[in-house]
Amino acid sequence: MDRTTTFMLDQRDHRRGARLHLARAMRDRRTRLRLALLWLVATLLVSGFALIGGVPWSELVGHLPRIALVAAATIVIFAFGLPLVLAPLVVRQRFRREALLREPVVAHWDEVAYRAHQGGVESRVAWGTYMAWDESPDLFVLFLSDYNFQLIPKRALDAAQIDDLRTLLAAR
Repeated sequence: MDRTTTFMLDQRDHRRGARLHLARAMRDRRTRLRLALLWLVATLLVSGFALIGGVPWSELVGHLPRIALVAAATIVIFAFGLPLVLAPLVVRQRFRREALLREPVVAHWDEVAYRAHQGGVESRVAWGTYMAWDESPDLFVLFLSDYNFQLIPKRALDAAQIDDLRTLLAAR
C-alpha cells in the first residue's frame, strides 16, 4: 500500500481543524472542571461585591440564580464563543502572513511515525507522541499537545489510506 500523499492545506482545513480542537477542549474533563471552578469564583465574587456594596443578604439570595446564570453565560461565551468567532479571522491572517502555510505538504507514514515535508521544513513524529487524534468527515487532526495539532485532509487520501491511518492511530 502507498503510504505517501501530497496535499495543500487551505483556510477551510485550518478552520475545521480549529473547530475540532475546540470541540475536543469542550469534551475534556479538565477544561470543564476549570470552567466550573471559574464559574464558582465569579459567582462568589459578584455576590461578595454586592454584599460589600450594601445589598442585604435576604435580597441577594433572590438574585443568586440570575447571577450564577449570567456568570455561566459569560464564561461560555468567552471560552468557546469567542474562539469560534475569531478562528476564521486568525486563520485568514496566518495565511496572509505565513508563506509556509501555502506550500504543498508531502506526507508519509509507517508503523512507527508520521513524516511531513513542507517548504523546506521536515518533521517526523512517532505515533506515541500524539496525545490524541480526532476525525471529521474532511480531516484527521493529530494533537501534539493541548495547543498544537497537525492536519491531514481526507481529500488527499484514498479509502485504503484512510483505513490504514485509522488503524495506526487507534493502535497508538
